Amino acid sequence: MNQISSNSYSTVTDLSERVKCETSNIFLQFTVTVSSSNLNNYFYSEHQQYLYDTIKEFHQKGLGYKKISNWFNERNIKTPSGRFIL
Repeated sequence: MNQISSNSYSTVTDLSERVKCETSNIFLQFTVTVSSSNLNNYFYSEHQQYLYDTIKEFHQKGLGYKKISNWFNERNIKTPSGRFIL
């Protein structure tokens, strides 16, 4: 016996027409919408990738985040939204 998980559900979206089938040709049409909270897909811009790689490199060398942000700010390198790094 199959069990349905607690987060599975079904929604009927349209029952506006009921047609009596007089032939043996019966067709079913389904629309399936799938959504996911898969957060493992990273799509960084070139600038975001540069910031990430630089921060990781400096942090692995032992610099703290305040010193790293000062390094970016001294060079006028801003976040993707145009702000200085705090």
